[in-house]
Amino acid sequence: MEKRENKEVQPSTRRRLQGIVVSNKMQKTIVVETENYIKYPVYKKRVSIRKKYKVDDKKEIARVGDLVIIEECLPLSQDKRFRLVQIIKKGESKWLKQKNLVVADNSGSRAVRDFVSLAILLENQVV
Repeated sequence: MEKRENKEVQPSTRRRLQGIVVSNKMQKTIVVETENYIKYPVYKKRVSIRKKYKVDDKKEIARVGDLVIIEECLPLSQDKRFRLVQIIKKGESKWLKQKNLVVADNSGSRAVRDFVSLAILLENQVV
């Protein structure tokens, strides 16, 4: 008689967090900021708590402003304890944000006009 072992797949016990990428200036590392709400004991009001985590991004695919899911893992370095699991939503382009801010400035200076035209050119070149 054959004896079969049924191994049940258990869900991961590692913490999963959702946050926004704040920085990607390091090699293979991103900084993700999460926001959590707690009830302040004295005033009984809801207060937001923000925390930053250094996250391993081996493929370097995350950009600033992306909404991501990160998962706890074994320590990868002195600061890194999380790894990137999934990018939920891509963030808005840096150039588009700057263009919208500059267009709101109606001073008419040459530097402002040049920057707007540069942003429009770069926006058209992106494939």
